[in-house]
Amino acid sequence: MAERQSGEHHRLEHQLPCDNLAQFMEVLKQMRTVDDRIIHELNKSLPTQSFSRPSARSGALIEGSISGDSSSTVRQTYPRSGGGSINPTQTCRELFHRITEIGKYRLSEVSRCADASREKVDATLAELRKKNPSGLHGNKPSSFHGTDPSGQNITELQKLRRLQSHLRQVELESEVELVIADRTLKAFNERCGLYYKPPS
Repeated sequence: MAERQSGEHHRLEHQLPCDNLAQFMEVLKQMRTVDDRIIHELNKSLPTQSFSRPSARSGALIEGSISGDSSSTVRQTYPRSGGGSINPTQTCRELFHRITEIGKYRLSEVSRCADASREKVDATLAELRKKNPSGLHGNKPSSFHGTDPSGQNITELQKLRRLQSHLRQVELESEVELVIADRTLKAFNERCGLYYKPPS
């Protein structure tokens, strides 16, 4: 686990490249593989809750008991295939910390890039309005009707379209992050709901 966490922290040390959309998507894709590995680790390390009831036949060593109290957790240890035992409560607590840390960092990075992209869009719009106040209405490039013979405004309009497209894609990835977070949390609860209740 230490080696995996080291790789995860290595990813947390790097920022998303905001200016190049292709690089942004590639680095974000690599950062998202951490969630897949955590889900795989959950599936590999812990039994499903339908098979996790204490029993002598399963080899579970009971450290606590299930009660009607929803705040209580079940503390059991399960034998590892290679020897030793797994403490589900401790494992789930550590995995929840990793899920939370990684998810927050990734979303903050996407938000940072969205803010940077939005600033560029606003700056370009302001520049176009300054050069041709009557040629641009609202924030839509299609509303621009300037006829600068030098073609300068047309070039900047094309730049604005690219920046706005870039911004839309980055904002979309913010929504994807929320979907991924829900999926990861659902997988966590399916495996760890019986053993660990995250703080509210």
